[in-house]
Amino acid sequence: MKSRCLFNAVSRVKLFAGLLICLALFSGGCQPKEPPLSKKAQALKKEMLQKMDKITQRLIEPVVKQDWEATKSILQEYYEEMKQGGKLELARIVVMDHNGISQDMYPFREGGHWDFSSYKEVREALDKQQKVTFKVFVRGDKVYGFIAPILQEGKVIGAAVTTFLAKDLEENWQISEKEFLSIKFN
Repeated sequence: MKSRCLFNAVSRVKLFAGLLICLALFSGGCQPKEPPLSKKAQALKKEMLQKMDKITQRLIEPVVKQDWEATKSILQEYYEEMKQGGKLELARIVVMDHNGISQDMYPFREGGHWDFSSYKEVREALDKQQKVTFKVFVRGDKVYGFIAPILQEGKVIGAAVTTFLAKDLEENWQISEKEFLSIKFN
C-alpha cells in the first residue's frame, strides 16, 4: 500500500515537472512580435549604425588618453560628413567620458561639461554597453538622439551621442517618433 502511494506521488511530481517544462518551452512563443520597421527606418538604422561605428572607432584613442582636444577635429569632421551626405542633419554631436560627463561637442557650446550620468539612456549605454535612442526637449524643440558606447577591449571608456531635431527626422525621413524610438540598434 505504501509503495503504491509512493508510486502515485512520484508519478504526479513527474507529470507536474513535465507540464512546467512544456509551459516554459511554449511561453516564449506567446510574446507579442514587434512590428517590422519601415524601409525608411531600416535605411536610417543602417546609415546611423555605419556612421556611429566609424566615429566610435575613431574616438577610442583620444578618449583612452583623455585627449579631449584631439576629439574636436573628429567631431567636426563627422558633423560635416553627416551634413553633406545624408538627409539627417545633426543638431550636435557629443563625446562623454565613462562617467557620462560631456567632454567635447560640435558645434561647440559654452557652458562647461554637462553631467548626463543620471540619465536612464546614458546609464544603459554605459553600464549595459547598449546603443540607445532617446527624446528630450531643448529650448522648446523636440530633439532625438542616439548614444553608442565607445569600447576598448570590451570595456566602456566613453560614449558618442548624436542629436538632431525631431522635425528633420519626421520631414526628411518620414519616420515617426514611435518608430524611431523603437529601433533596436544592438
